[in-house]
This record gives sequence, C-alpha cells and structure tokens, in this order.
Amino acid sequence: MTTAADDAGGDTNDTQKQADTYLERVAKYVPAEIVAFYLFVNSILNAAANEPVAAAIAAPNSSPTGIKDAIQGLAMAGISVWVIAWIVLIVALIMTPIYLISVSDPQDPNEHRWLNITVSVIAFPFWAYAIDALAFKPWHDGVLASIMLAIFTVISGAITPELLARFRAAPAPQQ
Repeated sequence: MTTAADDAGGDTNDTQKQADTYLERVAKYVPAEIVAFYLFVNSILNAAANEPVAAAIAAPNSSPTGIKDAIQGLAMAGISVWVIAWIVLIVALIMTPIYLISVSDPQDPNEHRWLNITVSVIAFPFWAYAIDALAFKPWHDGVLASIMLAIFTVISGAITPELLARFRAAPAPQQ
C-alpha cells in the first residue's frame, strides 16, 4: 500500500501510524459492538410491539401519539415497553464512551480517543434512528433516516485530528 508520502517521494516511518482514510474514520465512529447489542434488544422489543404498532400505523388517523400509545400499552414484567425501549437506548448511549475508553490505548499518541468518543456518542442516536429503533418509532421516517445518516456520515468523515489542530492553531478573530 502506498501513502501520500510514498507518492511524493518522501520517506515513511513503519512505526508511525498513517492517517486514516475518510471511510476508515467513518467506520471507526460507529461503535459496532454497541450497535450489535442495541439491534439485538431492539429486535426483541419490536417483536413484542409488532402487532399493536402495525395496527396503530395502519389506522386511518395514524399519528405519532397513537403509535406511542400503542407501544406504551404493552408491558414486560409490568414495565411499559416504551419505557424499556428508552432505557435500552440510554444504556447503549452511556455504554458507547465506556466501551470506547476500555478498548482505547491511552499510551498511543496517534490515537485521538476523546475525538472518537465524542463523535461516536453523537453518532449513536443517528444510527438508532436509522435502524428504526422502537424508542423513535412514533417519529420514524425511512427517507429522513437515510438523509440524516448521509449528512452525519459526510460530516463525521471530515472530522480529523488534523482539522481540529488547524482550528486550535488559527488566530482569534480581531474585533
């Protein structure tokens, strides 16, 4: 694999990590293990809510309130499925930085873990909405989910440690 430095005739250091490509950065911002956990639990909740939610969506006067009411009317061990869906969403969101901190290497000077963690925490709700999370079901729109995910992907892929360093080094505007 050649790098920009190789193409320009410069030397590269094998021990130095090369900058991630745009797509590699986007993929790293998606906490796959947390998303997998969330997909698993969300599919269980969706299965429990499938018939009442489908009926609420198919109703002639379908509304987010009607869908929410259909979900709230269901319970697991006496707890509303709506409440469980939100608890699971919040747990996954909280676990995102915890997981990323546990797998990061604080000794690696090339790893910008707080940047990755911040973007990942912001990314999780976008991914949850895109996968039609039960917590977002009353407001879910597949087209909007695709647009939001595309926008987030473009923005998060462009966020690099180098870009942030440029912002920090830029002189403050004079008044």
